[in-house]
Amino acid sequence: MSFLEIDKNFTLPVDFDVDQLEQVPFYTHVYGSQPPAVSGIFWQEFQQANNANGSISFLRNMQTQYPDFTQHVANYLQRLLPALKINPVYVKMIRTKNNVNPHVDEPTRRCCINIGVKNSAGAITRTSNTTSKDEFIHKSIASQCQDLSAYLIDTSSMHSVTSINASPRYLITYPFIESFDTIATHIKERKLT
Repeated sequence: MSFLEIDKNFTLPVDFDVDQLEQVPFYTHVYGSQPPAVSGIFWQEFQQANNANGSISFLRNMQTQYPDFTQHVANYLQRLLPALKINPVYVKMIRTKNNVNPHVDEPTRRCCINIGVKNSAGAITRTSNTTSKDEFIHKSIASQCQDLSAYLIDTSSMHSVTSINASPRYLITYPFIESFDTIATHIKERKLT
């Protein structure tokens, strides 16, 4: 298993408007380079060389601009995972545009919880239990996120995003250094109590 629906009951704070994030500046990240020295929030956009139209962007410094929002998300995640310490500093927003090719995340992000915010169903997320691109083509499983629902995704294995509409997709993300199976066990134990 590499994709697990956790909950369908997330609520956004009433004073949070995701559309305001379109005004935040974008900086394209070049792999191997340091992020720009920016004091405020910014989108760090990752583009793949062979997929010029597709990208995934992470909203950096979010906790400094939106501390109430990140704390709200951390409190929600803490209720889902009471045995773990959830730190609001690691709450981020992600934005996908068009397709994101199969990839594996960095080693400090072995799995994550994503929460749909806007246009979450505007793409198909494919996940797998392999790190091989060749195997991914034949073994991946398609899932579709929904707004205000939370999912655990194994990002230490190949995963991708295939857009089904032209609008950007916004999700909250929270990374874990622990494995997908470890976090899934915590989720299942909580549901049993």
